[in-house]
Amino acid sequence: MQVFLSSHGLRIGRDAMFNLLAEKGLLIIRRKRRNFITTLSKHRFKKYSNIIREFTPIAPNQLWVSDITYIHLSSGLFVFDNGCLQ
Repeated sequence: MQVFLSSHGLRIGRDAMFNLLAEKGLLIIRRKRRNFITTLSKHRFKKYSNIIREFTPIAPNQLWVSDITYIHLSSGLFVFDNGCLQ
């Protein structure tokens, strides 16, 4: 749009352009992305250190891993919990 205006001899700065677009209701306001906190460290339960850091499983069923995925739906938030063996 700024190129179009300047080609017609009109000069306008960035801030003035944004103000003009907002005034006319043409400015799209982006919603801030919501970040989810999946670990709550401030609780009354015992906190364990990472005990599998130096662990290499050598047989089945020695190590379990899990993943939580948040999916935004039009009806709300859907939480998908994927627990699996490694």
